Amino acid sequence: MGKGRLAAVLGALVAACAIACGIPAAPVHEQAASGLRQGYLTGARTYQIDGLFAPQAAVRAYLEGQYESYLTMEPLDLSAVADTESRAVKNELLWLRLLIQRRRLLMNSHLCYVPVKPLPYTIVWIDESELKDPRMETLGAPGEGETDLHFMVTGEAGQAYPPMLAVNAQHTVRLRRDGGGWKVTMHEYPGAARRFGGAAPAVPSNRAAMERLRMEFARLPAGTAPEAPADAAAYDGEMAASYAARWMQPPNPQYYDIGDWLGNCANFTSQCIRAGFGGGDSPEGMTAMTDEWFAGVGGGSPAWENVGRFWEYAMRGADFGVAVVPTAASLCAGDLVQVRSGSGSYNHNLLVVDARTLRLAQNSPDCLVYYADLVNSSMRALRPCWIA
Repeated sequence: MGKGRLAAVLGALVAACAIACGIPAAPVHEQAASGLRQGYLTGARTYQIDGLFAPQAAVRAYLEGQYESYLTMEPLDLSAVADTESRAVKNELLWLRLLIQRRRLLMNSHLCYVPVKPLPYTIVWIDESELKDPRMETLGAPGEGETDLHFMVTGEAGQAYPPMLAVNAQHTVRLRRDGGGWKVTMHEYPGAARRFGGAAPAVPSNRAAMERLRMEFARLPAGTAPEAPADAAAYDGEMAASYAARWMQPPNPQYYDIGDWLGNCANFTSQCIRAGFGGGDSPEGMTAMTDEWFAGVGGGSPAWENVGRFWEYAMRGADFGVAVVPTAASLCAGDLVQVRSGSGSYNHNLLVVDARTLRLAQNSPDCLVYYADLVNSSMRALRPCWIA
């Protein structure tokens, strides 16, 4: 299929999705790498290539193929540019199928906002000497016939991109020589492993997935916070969301920064929540902090910077009053969302910045994400109410 027809097909699919979701269709920016064309096999779509891919071209095609599959909500066979026998690639593509299923069901049921507009992005290649990833050592050196490429993805400010693009974060892709070309065997970035919960994703039936979504979006009222002391400061969720928009990326230099790979998510959301209590942008003076929940330039307390410890502290209700938010349907700006994959501990914090679209801000990676794209995970949420 020629490039012109590819653009027309993709444009029609995106427009159909937009109309179904009540969102104005936007012009499609073709993301196809040079030499890449789209073909159809029995049932599944597949990318075919005219010639062989060099390493950078293979990485571009791998990301572009996933993004197209995300937008059209159709599975896409990427075996032309990815080693589908690699466990890491298998898990990533299974996770993508889960994401496609979730987005399609959410859009058809109108349970929440589902983004369908294609957004431009740029891959910025990083030289080995400029790496800031302390976990590169644990990946080991590439073997014979392998190579590693490092890059960042940049996009439009204020836009939420699909999770696998992880804008503003460092990515590492390992590739293996395949004949005269190259195929992706591994894709690492902050939060990549968090998608799987230590096990390969399992794709449920549409019926089972829909039943879970109905529970996830059941219209239940938020809980009630403990009665506030007379001198308590009230929480303003919009102020917390405004702080998140200012300091999600780059980080606020007046606080310490743990970094992407060690996990800065709880430190970031604590900063946002403190701003919602009127603490401002600077930790100086320790206003809107407590003896157990505090931070500065040099570091923070366990309740400040640890996902689980913050929840435990907040739920005790001694000098920090919160209300539990039972489902995604009750989320408001400034609410804290915690997620986990599998049955392990909750391991990631996000802050709601827009209740209508359920857009959330996060660190590690430092980017926006839509709640609709939080797949293969379970969530719990709370609404800060007062601090004393």
